[in-house]
Amino acid sequence: MIYNIEVETKSPLLIGSNSGSDVWSKDIAMKKNLPIIPGSAIKGALREVSPMLSEYVNEVNSLFGDSENQGKLIFTELSVKTPGDSNLFIERTHISMDRKTRTVSQKKLFKVRAVNTGVKFQGKVFTVSPLTSSEERILLLLLSLTKKLGSKKSAGYGFIDIRLTGKVEKSSIKNIPQARVAQIICEPMEPFLVTSERTKSYLYNSAKYIPGSTLRGAYAARLSKDTKDFKEIFLLERVKFPNLYPMIDDAIAYPSPDSILRAKYSEDSDEIFDQLRTILISSIENSRGKKLSVKNARNGKRLDRAGKWYVLGTGVFDSGKGDTSTQVSLDSKLRSAKDGSLRTYNTYFHNKMSGLFRSESESLLSVLNEDWLYIGNSKTRGFGLVRVVEIKKYTIDLSAEIRSFNDSIQIAVSGKDRTYVPILLTSDLILRKGENIEMLLGNEFKLTLSLLKTSHTSGWSSASNNLKPFQNVVSAGTVLIYDTDLSVEESVETVEKLYIKGLGKFTGSGYGQFVIYK
Repeated sequence: MIYNIEVETKSPLLIGSNSGSDVWSKDIAMKKNLPIIPGSAIKGALREVSPMLSEYVNEVNSLFGDSENQGKLIFTELSVKTPGDSNLFIERTHISMDRKTRTVSQKKLFKVRAVNTGVKFQGKVFTVSPLTSSEERILLLLLSLTKKLGSKKSAGYGFIDIRLTGKVEKSSIKNIPQARVAQIICEPMEPFLVTSERTKSYLYNSAKYIPGSTLRGAYAARLSKDTKDFKEIFLLERVKFPNLYPMIDDAIAYPSPDSILRAKYSEDSDEIFDQLRTILISSIENSRGKKLSVKNARNGKRLDRAGKWYVLGTGVFDSGKGDTSTQVSLDSKLRSAKDGSLRTYNTYFHNKMSGLFRSESESLLSVLNEDWLYIGNSKTRGFGLVRVVEIKKYTIDLSAEIRSFNDSIQIAVSGKDRTYVPILLTSDLILRKGENIEMLLGNEFKLTLSLLKTSHTSGWSSASNNLKPFQNVVSAGTVLIYDTDLSVEESVETVEKLYIKGLGKFTGSGYGQFVIYK
């Protein structure tokens, strides 16, 4: 369920940014030159008045969470309802008082820029699961009791009216296609925190993309669990959830292939070198007794991995912004920060993200019609709200792509009598027990070349508050080239099945996905 929420200032409002500036000692939180109210501030204000309803502690804990469970409410960032208003801000100068002498402290003059009286903000409140009638009644009561927000409340700042202005029972994506392969396009509304590690008790580091397992969990939390479709999608893994990577120029960017290198210490820092075709041709010629080498392909320059995002057929790009924020938990009784409650979050944000669903049934994707998802960790602290813009049919011609690669090899190497299948892993691959990369495409395919990256994967379980088990993986960006006596058309039959099914284990959670490397 989605509630629309509105806040109107009845006095100047000051919700401080992370730091002051050269001009303002205390400044309002801003985005795109407009004031905002963080969702965490609204949540904190409601939580602060909740002790007044001590007889409804169960409903309050259900709404806001406790040490054991996540709360049902997720507050989005609130933006100005009329951004063109010329009277959004008020500027004031204050002094600090010495509490001992009760006189003005020396050199303690400071300036404040705050939101003016009469400004309206609007946002949304999402519920992880439907509210009971009692929980909804307590939410409305808490809103009516909340009259102050932000800092410097004892100095006359922060008086507000806050209210719900409507609700939507169900919001969904329309016209999801009947397809085996579909592209999901998302717009993160907040930085996302997908905890790949927690190095210390107070430090959380996010992955730079949204893993398929996280996307899968977000959908599973929203859908009814007692249906046949839920069983087929999540238990039988007939739908393969993708990793969500940044979009660059309306194309999906992937982790850069291990074959793309950069010349270190080069005058042109953007100069890159793709060694894939060179190494393959060298390997073919060497197998025929002709000694070739690629060592001097860059005139002896030292080569390093490019290590950025790669768009198929276009190039390597930088994308995405990292952000670090620090938050504290408040003791509702003492109205001060709890001891040991400081937490630092290293998060990421991309303007658009995308990935490819693979489905063993054309009808199953229509079930995934949620247009708002809550992604990753600390969702009630202002992280991970994602809007699903579109799910559309994605057409890929594996036959044409494999043929194009083989034609380029044929031009360079005369007398080629085999079919080559170049695979770029677009997600990590976890091999089954007793399986190796030589066996991935079947007995009729032989591994000719591997530009291999290996690593391990884990994650942080919010349920147990512990690390997930470590898994050894063949990393995304790995390039594998197989050859076979089969024709291109015969090869495509095998590759298409694996393209939908995925390689290795846990394919429903985003592992083992690949494209043909062009």
